Amino acid sequence: MDAIRKEHWDLLSTLLDFIGDGPVLQRWKIYIGNITNRPYPSNRTVVDDFDILEKMGKMSPGNYDVLLEFFRKSDNRAIEFITNTQSKLEEIRRQDGSFHVETDRGNADGAKHRSTGISIYQHNL
Repeated sequence: MDAIRKEHWDLLSTLLDFIGDGPVLQRWKIYIGNITNRPYPSNRTVVDDFDILEKMGKMSPGNYDVLLEFFRKSDNRAIEFITNTQSKLEEIRRQDGSFHVETDRGNADGAKHRSTGISIYQHNL
């Protein structure tokens, strides 16, 4: 596993502890249900949610806006872990020359478009 993916999965593993199985998990299910516009199935796990967020283009190594939004409203302690991981990933990318994080951005009319540049997946992550 390369350094970018390792940092990414280390962060997600840490966030699993913050989400846990209590009230934060219930808020997480509501949050993800709103993002996916679907009811939250009882057999789905938070790890499944991370995969769904990646497939939807809402999250990728270094692009944690969706996680920051959730944890700002539910558990600020996780913010430090997220921002530290973002910094580590930026440094790794600077060192190997592949620094760029794709994010969704809305323009003035509310339409979404992808940023341009070198994809974070350029180096066979």
